[in-house]
Amino acid sequence: MFFGTNLPASVFVPLGITLPARGRQTTAIHSERSPMFLIRSIAQAQAGRRDEAVALLRSFANDGSKELGMSETRILTGSIGPADSTVVTERLVNSLAEFEQGLEKVNKWSGMARYGQKFGELFIAGSHRFEVLRVHA
Repeated sequence: MFFGTNLPASVFVPLGITLPARGRQTTAIHSERSPMFLIRSIAQAQAGRRDEAVALLRSFANDGSKELGMSETRILTGSIGPADSTVVTERLVNSLAEFEQGLEKVNKWSGMARYGQKFGELFIAGSHRFEVLRVHA
């Protein structure tokens, strides 16, 4: 079994994952794909305003996708564990350079005038942070 799943370790070999094998490390076949990164933008909505914040982020993601060519965005909210007011957006990028270029585009985008003030009203100041995770499979 692999890392607490009910799947045998052999299932993970095609995914390019390093597997423990009877006391020694073996490396599975690695993919030739370039690395990808999952970018998480996490913030706390003001009390009672989570649904408004989600609607605003959905609109921001749709406009950003159309006008800036941003990749698809997934929006999540806290349920069990994270606070109910936690709002997370996730986006995949091919490189950290692509992430940085995307931030520059957004900061120069005229649409930020429409969204910036509303973000300030709906989210707790200073609560925003990014998490950048490397995608392995």
